[in-house]
Amino acid sequence: MMLSQYQCEPEVLIQAIGSFKNKRIIVIGDLMLDRFIWGSVSRISPEAPVPVVEIKKETTCLGGAANVAHNIHSLGGVAIPLGVLGDDFEGHRLREEFRAIGSPVLGLVVDKSRPTSVKTRIIAHHQQVCRTDREDRSPLSVATLNRVAEKFASILPSADAVIVSDYAKGVISPILLRKILPLARSARKIVCVDPKITDFAVYKPATVITPNTQEAERASGITIAKKTDLVRAARKI
Repeated sequence: MMLSQYQCEPEVLIQAIGSFKNKRIIVIGDLMLDRFIWGSVSRISPEAPVPVVEIKKETTCLGGAANVAHNIHSLGGVAIPLGVLGDDFEGHRLREEFRAIGSPVLGLVVDKSRPTSVKTRIIAHHQQVCRTDREDRSPLSVATLNRVAEKFASILPSADAVIVSDYAKGVISPILLRKILPLARSARKIVCVDPKITDFAVYKPATVITPNTQEAERASGITIAKKTDLVRAARKI
């Protein structure tokens, strides 16, 4: 079977986008805050051979799984973010960003032992100078994981679909997936997974998974060099 048989006509995709309107979609995964520091460079530091960035402004936006929620909002859907924040300024800022787009915040779990995941990009003259990451990629504690699972179970009945958005920052784990995916399957909810875990067997209850080329190669053991390889890998997965 050729890959072209799986392709959609533009009209079908446009119709699908239109169907997002008012659909309630849980986005569970690694919520992040993207921070941008904008400035200019006119000299090199006397302390080290690095540019001195004079800061002009700072902006923030939704990142990681939070950006997925934002995209759903842009398509007319109602995104329900579900994940873990720290008890810090960035966590409060992330909550404000969700409220600004009308997303419910009932799925946000605060863990005082973890920082909110933040990616800070320093940009000068339209060029990214560097990026800093503040995050804790260790697995969630049992208590926090159970709180996330409980939130999922309480929100699921009012949702139309679920997106699992895994950025390998500690929220999504096989243990959590074994708690939530069977619930979604039993409730006959559409579940889409953007995977990071190598063993795709844990995603079996999902409706569809969307690995990139490298993830599909690791999961299938097939090197993808042409369309027929892609089809073989998909069938094996």
